[in-house]
Amino acid sequence: MLNGLLNNPAIFKVTLVADADEGSDGFSLSEVAQLGGQAEETLLFPLYSPFEERAIGTLTIITNAHWIKEKASKSAVRVITALTMIVFISCFAAAQIIRTLVSKPLIDSVKQLDGIKIGEDTRLTVPKRLMNNEIGALINAVNSLSERLNDAITIERSLRQNMEEVTERLAQAKRVAE
Repeated sequence: MLNGLLNNPAIFKVTLVADADEGSDGFSLSEVAQLGGQAEETLLFPLYSPFEERAIGTLTIITNAHWIKEKASKSAVRVITALTMIVFISCFAAAQIIRTLVSKPLIDSVKQLDGIKIGEDTRLTVPKRLMNNEIGALINAVNSLSERLNDAITIERSLRQNMEEVTERLAQAKRVAE
């Protein structure tokens, strides 16, 4: 049994102590792992008789600090590597989402704005998924501004045409009067 426990590299030393009673002398068996190591934590397990409710001995297991630290270091490196990968993947995914939800619609709107000609009744289009967010509000505000500018340009052209007509009539009246 001791050799079986010592095959586990996490165990440094095993001691089995049997208590003395009326019919037998007590004994103690102890073995240290062949692989060596360094003693760390001591674990005590009382042993009970299968026939009566009394303790008949103790099993003491001392863990191998060197092996545990080595395994913990290797596990920590794996966990840190995995977390680093998760962080990078999350950042990449977040960048793609931002690109899809913010950057691309804004770039498309800028391209549409570049194509607008003065005096044309052109409106920027808003994808349905963006109608109720900040980008949709911005595009609607630009469309409203464009409509007001077109109205102002139409009024200005009409006033200029009226002014040209009045100026022409005044010039004709002046010629007739001379």
